[in-house]
Amino acid sequence: MKITVNENITLVPIDHSHKEALANYLNDINIYNNTLKIPYPYTLQNAEDWINTVVELEEIQGLTTNWAIYKNNNGLIGGLGLHQQHGAESHKDEIGYWLAKPYWNQGIMTEVLKFFCNYCFDQRELSRIEAGVFSHNEASMRVLEKAGFEREGYLKKCFIKNSRYIDSVLYAKVL
Repeated sequence: MKITVNENITLVPIDHSHKEALANYLNDINIYNNTLKIPYPYTLQNAEDWINTVVELEEIQGLTTNWAIYKNNNGLIGGLGLHQQHGAESHKDEIGYWLAKPYWNQGIMTEVLKFFCNYCFDQRELSRIEAGVFSHNEASMRVLEKAGFEREGYLKKCFIKNSRYIDSVLYAKVL
C-alpha cells in the first residue's frame, strides 16, 4: 500500500528495507531531544527491533499504523505513525512524527500531516487526532498549527526523560 501526498511525497508502510535509513537519520541528537522513545545513539539493532515490533503488531491487527515518508528518489526521509493507545476501533488516536534534519524547514511535514490527517478521518473514520509536543519544541508546535491542529492544553510534568520532568503541549485536530 502506498499513499501519494503529492507529486514529490509518498507514504509507504515501514518495513525491513528501511533499517539503514532509520539508523542513519535517527542517530541525531536533535531528534533524540525532541522525542520520548527514540534512543541516542540510534543503531541498526534499534531499527531492527523497532521494525520487528511494528511489523508484528500490524500483522496481528491487519492495520498499517507506521509509515515511512519518501521524497522523490531520496528514499525514506522521515516517518509518522498512530499510537493506537485507545485501540484500533477508537474514534481518536495520537500521532507521532519525525523528519530527517536535511529536510527541515521545507514545509514537508506540514503538508504530510495535513494530508495524512484527512486520510485518517476518511479511511480510519477517526474524528480526533492528538499530538503531544515537548514544551521546548517550538518548531513542532508551528508545524502542527500550520497543519490545522489547535492547542488544547499544557501538561506539567507530563513526561520523564533523562531523569527530568518535561512539560508537554497538547494539540488536536478534530473533524
